[in-house]
Amino acid sequence: MPLTLDDAINYEKELMHSGVCLAQSFDALRCSCGGKTIGSHSIARQALLKKIADNGEVYVWEQNPAKMYYRDINGRDTGVEMTKWGIKKASVFPGFCKNHDEFLFNRIDGPIVSFDKEILLQMHYRAISYEYFHKKTSTKFLEYALDNTDYNPAIDQYISNCKLGLSDLELEKNVCESAYGEKNANDSVNAVVYSFDTDVPVMCVSSWTPCHTVDGHPFFESLEVEHAPSIGLTLGMDANNHAFWAITYTRFDEYVEKFLENLDSYRNKRLLDIAVLFSLHYSQNACCRPSWYDKLQKWQKKCIVRGFNRLSEYDFEPVTGIRILNKKYNVKRVL
Repeated sequence: MPLTLDDAINYEKELMHSGVCLAQSFDALRCSCGGKTIGSHSIARQALLKKIADNGEVYVWEQNPAKMYYRDINGRDTGVEMTKWGIKKASVFPGFCKNHDEFLFNRIDGPIVSFDKEILLQMHYRAISYEYFHKKTSTKFLEYALDNTDYNPAIDQYISNCKLGLSDLELEKNVCESAYGEKNANDSVNAVVYSFDTDVPVMCVSSWTPCHTVDGHPFFESLEVEHAPSIGLTLGMDANNHAFWAITYTRFDEYVEKFLENLDSYRNKRLLDIAVLFSLHYSQNACCRPSWYDKLQKWQKKCIVRGFNRLSEYDFEPVTGIRILNKKYNVKRVL
């Protein structure tokens, strides 16, 4: 029998409730309840989400792998729109036990005053962990789908790509976990951080492979042949309610260098607009203030939705030259 939508949804729920704490592999003694996971906020609820919420709600990209898979194989529209979620639910994933969720991210779950080495480590580890969890869950779900439907070479190829990405994320994860003992004193995680003298209506914590510039120029032709390290991208607000954009990394290879050089060339060309659009285009883990999004012009909303629902992972839409924030601001690089 073909895989039904109910089958897909039930298996996805099973995956979401069967995981163990991601930190158990390097710090098992601290795991609470045998490593049973809780709903961990990948974007701090009090320090970040609360600042952009309207009546306790934010807009998110609602992506349900089971429903999207089912619509895709039936040839239906798979486009995703913004939807409202409460901040108790937004950005939550079952990645860590209670003890590790509190211990590993204690510095970034409160107001950030300065970007010291430990702050950078916690930012990078949270971004990598969120991506690692979802890529691992998606891989398992697609393997289940492939085993229970007619063979689909596109799904098989996507599984292979996911596994390659998982191996890269595993390396990043291991570096972070090794650095926790000395709170990143040896600069295992580094960063470029931009600070702005204004607030921002979008929060984002994500991991991304630097495969093209912010103006859409690719670094290499195929992600299957060459692989750049995963970088962390955190868009948030500090203790003074000033926006910041932190790009964290462990390996400064040619792709990271190219991406950072290209980004810095736009430092005085509405960089916060670029940060907002980049977050909304390239991360499913972006949340925004509903009243801000609702007041955008139709073409601005279309740009955001089209950019997120790109037809191909190699279709690199530029995020430069588009005014998405109706405000003036100054920017400085603090790291």
